[in-house]
Amino acid sequence: MILGAWRQTNPSDAVSKRLGHCYAEAGVSITITTLTDMLSFYVGLMTPVEGFQIFSAYAGTCVLFIYLLQIFLLGACLAIGGKQEATNRHGIFWWMEATPKSKSGNYNGLRP
Repeated sequence: MILGAWRQTNPSDAVSKRLGHCYAEAGVSITITTLTDMLSFYVGLMTPVEGFQIFSAYAGTCVLFIYLLQIFLLGACLAIGGKQEATNRHGIFWWMEATPKSKSGNYNGLRP
């Protein structure tokens, strides 16, 4: 959801503005979904079956950590990728300058 919002932003905008737009659009829905999922798993802690209690605690905690990774780690990766995109760097080999598709002369392997 955050990545979809990132792709809808204007690539010529500043990275901080693009990240702000992403979190403004996707942050509320991700937070609500995470809270309801955690609540549903943590309700399982009230059952008398010990195995189910352990599973519920584990799953609820995993949902929390996945949420934190989405907010912090994915945001950091998007910021780094946005800075590479702004300076026209390759996505994997950041020390190399990328050639835009419009200037490469090869459009998906098809020749005119």
